[in-house]
Amino acid sequence: VSINLANFKQGTATGESEEAFSNNYLISVLAHEMSHALGWNEKAFKNFRDENGNVLQNTVENGNMLGKQITLLTTPAVTKQVRSHFGCPSLFGMEIEDQGGAGTAGSHPEKRIYPETYMTGTMNSNKRGYIIDSMALSVFQDSGWYQVKNLDQAGRLMWGRGLGCRVPTHKCNDMGAKANELGMYCSNETQVFCTGFNMHVQGHCDVSKYSDALP
Repeated sequence: VSINLANFKQGTATGESEEAFSNNYLISVLAHEMSHALGWNEKAFKNFRDENGNVLQNTVENGNMLGKQITLLTTPAVTKQVRSHFGCPSLFGMEIEDQGGAGTAGSHPEKRIYPETYMTGTMNSNKRGYIIDSMALSVFQDSGWYQVKNLDQAGRLMWGRGLGCRVPTHKCNDMGAKANELGMYCSNETQVFCTGFNMHVQGHCDVSKYSDALP
């Protein structure tokens, strides 16, 4: 089946003029939803199997961090990828998203620390940088149902890479001096800076104030 993704259009909620989705965004969404159907979801995690076809035990574990309970996908290939990405050998696995309600929470990587992956729980149509990455694809490797060929050639996540254990385990405003230097967190709404692991994108500090308590 051949689909011309460039022909898809986005209708705005306010009835304003349509704008075309970027091809990268459409491909990311298509791959994302196909991945859910193939086993990248909370219900399937509990049925992952080892090389002998036996159901794996404790694929998903709970812990306490940042003053709340978190959920981790702790299967071998995933844990290896996460430790390698951050350069943190003590991580127990991939933190799973805990917000967004049913269908989002439990079935996506935590967006706070994995904002670039194509399996993030929310995608913005005006951003083109979602990555079909080895960390997310390693979930299929751990499922026992698939063999992922050429996993080392998959996309590499950049956010937080090599910055150690502090980035995935601390709050955004407490990730350390190197993270602040790279523009991974900001608090001054007038600040404009180069950001990203390679400092190749210009960003600004988008700060909002809320009158009610946030979750």
